[in-house]
Amino acid sequence: ALDGLADFDPARAASGAVAKVCAAARWVVEDAIQLHGAMGLTEELGIGGRLKRVIAANSLTGGHFVHLKRHAALAG
Repeated sequence: ALDGLADFDPARAASGAVAKVCAAARWVVEDAIQLHGAMGLTEELGIGGRLKRVIAANSLTGGHFVHLKRHAALAG
């Protein structure tokens, strides 16, 4: 039952997860801004602040494309 774990690479799994989370977070925040229109960028609504946090988090982790490339490179 644990035979599939022999090929498990934690670094590759982590890069895949970071790439997915970065892309999903950006998509959710951008769609929320579109949904609320220009009001989405006002300070009262707070979505603009979330966008800033998502952009900062993507910068700190290297971003979506960096982790996609790393995930592919670790695949062999």
